[in-house]
Amino acid sequence: MAQRLHPRGRARPTERSRPRGSKRARRDAPSGAGCLRAWAEENDGLVSGWRASRSSGPGRAAQQAARRCRLAFDSLLRKIQGLPAALPSLSLELTVLYNSLLFAVSESDGLVEGEAERISHGLIRVLEACGVSGQDLSTEELWQKVLQDVTMEELCVPLHRLGALQGAVWLAANCLGSVTGLFRLLSDTKGLEPSAPQEENELLALLQSWSVPVEEDTSPLVVQSTKELKETLWTSAAFLQGLQGLEAGNLPAALSLLQAAATGFCSKRILAQIYTCIGCCSQRMGKPQTALQHLKRAVQVDSQCLSALSHAASLYHQLGETDAELEALTLLYKALETPTQEAVYIDPCMLIRTELLVHTPALASLFSRCHPSEVKYQLAQRCLQAGRCLHVLLRVQLVSAASIQSSEETPADALPEAKVLQKIRLLALLGRGSQFQELGRDKEALMNFQHGLQVCPGDPAATSHLLQVLWKLNRRQEAAALWQKLHAGAAPADSQQEAPGRPYPLYLASCLQHVNVPCDEAVVKNMQDYLRTSGQDQ
Repeated sequence: MAQRLHPRGRARPTERSRPRGSKRARRDAPSGAGCLRAWAEENDGLVSGWRASRSSGPGRAAQQAARRCRLAFDSLLRKIQGLPAALPSLSLELTVLYNSLLFAVSESDGLVEGEAERISHGLIRVLEACGVSGQDLSTEELWQKVLQDVTMEELCVPLHRLGALQGAVWLAANCLGSVTGLFRLLSDTKGLEPSAPQEENELLALLQSWSVPVEEDTSPLVVQSTKELKETLWTSAAFLQGLQGLEAGNLPAALSLLQAAATGFCSKRILAQIYTCIGCCSQRMGKPQTALQHLKRAVQVDSQCLSALSHAASLYHQLGETDAELEALTLLYKALETPTQEAVYIDPCMLIRTELLVHTPALASLFSRCHPSEVKYQLAQRCLQAGRCLHVLLRVQLVSAASIQSSEETPADALPEAKVLQKIRLLALLGRGSQFQELGRDKEALMNFQHGLQVCPGDPAATSHLLQVLWKLNRRQEAAALWQKLHAGAAPADSQQEAPGRPYPLYLASCLQHVNVPCDEAVVKNMQDYLRTSGQDQ
């Protein structure tokens, strides 16, 4: 009969192997060599089948195969756990539990509460097989008791493997303290050695120094190795703590952790996110050029990392680099308009990956997806503010004409998108005309104001600007006719006053206030005098 071992691997000298009633019955309850062999073959067959399905790559086929494997492993685990816990079957049971949980966590998208309970149940069965009660213990207490009291050599590999998965579950729940405590136990240490640098991150040091037990050739197969899981845990822990430091404003520590995460094992998508976070951190530290370098690297690694483009555009705006800002916004808009598949997929080669383990408010905020209309309006606003880049503005309008939102997607109190863009184009023309006026180029200003009235017929702002430049150019009769039309006609059909409850965007409203200026009082008086003397006053 197997003996209870001391944590250092030696038999307790004061213990003797003797019958202990019901506890011995549980310990020696045989599942039968035949059942164990059949269960092991079923486990290995499922793992081999999953490995063969990797050739299909990520996508729906992989999702369907993963779901089938999860159901099959769950069924096998119910067979094993349907009998009392027994030492001969514990190693296989823990392996099947590990394989089953890998698929469950990969499908959960980080929501792992149920999986944590299944791990606790497995630990309780380990203690039961050894004649020790595990009831009423927390998960942390269960791990401490199992790793300190149940140290049979044949359980070392499956327990360390399950411990790595427990660390993944706790990381996904942002329980860094629990993860650190667990890996102190797995590494058989109370913390860092005194000679270790004080600035070294304890969790990363523990994960780095954790020695993964070597699996024997005869061990049951697993769908993801403990070594791969260890590397994923290290990268995820560095990334998660870096994000938390960024959120807390501890920028030097955040930068160090994010730079460490960038050297770890992860997908291109996560690496691009890490570079984006480094860029944002560098920007907050007053290093804009360093920030831009990392934002560019993010886009180079993953062209779909649109948040990097958005942050780069914002940084270019702060630096006053208008052309680069407009280029970044244009690329962002085109990318948002391109259909992409956003479904979460199963990676056949890596079930547990960083995407599933890192969830923080800072990450959600930094990588929130912009709506194409939001970027389009921002692009138009920048054009208005940056010298009236009409060629860009016209291109935006032409793109939008084919992609106006359906009525189901448009809020009831929102103006039609085409009307907003029409007003944006008008403002650009009025702004450019005003600039020409300031330079004394009245004829060019006149052309822009006339074009503005073509875009929005009867608009009072365009009419007012046109009236003043006509009078200045001594084109009195045209000015008088326009004046009479302005005062005799009804309010413009597209004026803001006729659309109560349907306001323009805030940035556009401020621009409207800027251009909606009344005619110069001197011009008004001169106009009235001219109409009286010419007999045209009505």
